[in-house]
Amino acid sequence: MNKIRNLFFIFTFIIISYNSLANSKQITLKSGDLLFQDLNCGAFCDGVDEVTYGINNTYISHVGMVIVDSKGQVKVIEANSQGVVLTPLPKFLGYSHDSSGKPMVIVERLKPEYQYLIPKAIEYAKLQLGKPYNKTFVPNNRISYYCSQLIYAAFLSANHGQSIFHTHKMSFKDPKTGKTSLIWQNYFDQLKANTPEGLIGTNPGMMSREASLEVVYKYGKLRQRSNFKKSGYDEAIDKTHTVDVVKQAENFINRYGKDKAVDEFKKGLKPIFMIDFKGNVILSPIHPDTIGTNQINFKDSSGVFAVQEEIKKAKSGGGWLKGRYRKNHITGDYECRKLYVLPMDKSYFIGSWYYYPANGKR
Repeated sequence: MNKIRNLFFIFTFIIISYNSLANSKQITLKSGDLLFQDLNCGAFCDGVDEVTYGINNTYISHVGMVIVDSKGQVKVIEANSQGVVLTPLPKFLGYSHDSSGKPMVIVERLKPEYQYLIPKAIEYAKLQLGKPYNKTFVPNNRISYYCSQLIYAAFLSANHGQSIFHTHKMSFKDPKTGKTSLIWQNYFDQLKANTPEGLIGTNPGMMSREASLEVVYKYGKLRQRSNFKKSGYDEAIDKTHTVDVVKQAENFINRYGKDKAVDEFKKGLKPIFMIDFKGNVILSPIHPDTIGTNQINFKDSSGVFAVQEEIKKAKSGGGWLKGRYRKNHITGDYECRKLYVLPMDKSYFIGSWYYYPANGKR
């Protein structure tokens, strides 16, 4: 009877494990892929989420790098509370799940021009195995690491001291109050350490928005931020990323043609819209209901003929348009949206965008 009971529990565990990880079979991960995670781990993750945001305004509080060994086994090298460790993929994906039981993880991959750095970056990261977690986030000359610091350092080393990721002045202040977040104040008080406000560092949310990366897969649904007040350093990343998205779309169209590009962009991994010079909407992730319609006479709430304005900018060579007050289609909050457009073969244009606080000065 006990044997039957044990077999039942084993069988049940296998079924549960298979169902929770079935999603992982839908993508072939490659060495160097970065797994950005909404860890949702309590006060510490809440503190990270409070002062930054991830790609597409998501909550991202952790990152690890994929390593596929010679036997095809997939592991993730990460810096967590245990230090720098090599974690089996199923365990990493099991850290957090959405309401459907799927891992709250986004897979991002380095763009082709940077992928040659991956072997050296992995080599560096492996040499850091066993080193402790950098609890204070203070730069310490490779003695210890926090999650994004490990990834940043690995590719910095691989590229001979030239970074492909940005750093910024770290802030632990609540964007709403301008004062140090209570979560972080308590955290550093317990460590008996000063808050490293203003020191140079990285974070996983900011790294997920880097122009050198592109989203290739989403395991599950990450939580969405609402009404996040962005700091100055964030806009520079957003602008760079937006231009890069458009330039990459241009390259794809030039290589594969418009029709194949439309099919690819409809998958939703890149925020690209496409309109011809007559005002016919070819592609619109924000307003998919307008695809196939003519919007030449569309007037926004401020009385601006928005599509005509975009066409005029595109015909003049493209570039940035003035920010307009719009509803963020992801969060539902009203912010300002800034567009960047680029003309294509004198008959249509493509563009992308980013959001910034409505009270920002642009």
